[in-house]
Amino acid sequence: MKTSKGKTRPVVTGEYNADGYTISVDGTYYSAFGSSIHDSTQPGTTPADTLPLARLRQHCVKTGKEIAGEVGGVWRGAERSDD
Repeated sequence: MKTSKGKTRPVVTGEYNADGYTISVDGTYYSAFGSSIHDSTQPGTTPADTLPLARLRQHCVKTGKEIAGEVGGVWRGAERSDD
């Protein structure tokens, strides 16, 4: 996305599924988070220790917006992936 001064701002997007979510900047992987309620770096192993999809989406959006602010980019939203 171009700014009023002609500079291009990075585009930040997110994808989420039952295993967790990822954030990408300009289509390049930036960071990933798991769905476990005990360890955000791991996917949940049972339904009891896995965050629901709605909560994963909330975290994906919040984190994506924060990263967009950090990199001076624009947040384009989160999509559910089939994986």
